[in-house]
Amino acid sequence: MVTTKKDLGVIFCSDLNFHTHIELAYCSAFKTLGFVIRTCENFKLTSLKTLYYSLVPSLLEYASVLWDSYTITDSSHIEQVQRRFLSSAANILGIELKIQEGNVLYYLTLPFCI
Repeated sequence: MVTTKKDLGVIFCSDLNFHTHIELAYCSAFKTLGFVIRTCENFKLTSLKTLYYSLVPSLLEYASVLWDSYTITDSSHIEQVQRRFLSSAANILGIELKIQEGNVLYYLTLPFCI
């Protein structure tokens, strides 16, 4: 039986697996990103970027030194939030952006994202 304990905002499991913590962080970040996208629907791209970078990454990166996403499933959850932001930013700019697995960090450094 696996039990969990939440301490300082990090969920610890008895088997030392942080999948539960990463899943909750992913869900919270995805909900926050949805709020940001709905709120900034008619705003400029700079407003979307400001809200995204101030609200969403902090949810994903909190205590990441402890729970470094070492599984493909956990990494893909985190990248899914980033891909959603990039596709929303591309939609606002009116450009087509095809993001492939593993290339998310490259797209986050493009001029329209900086």
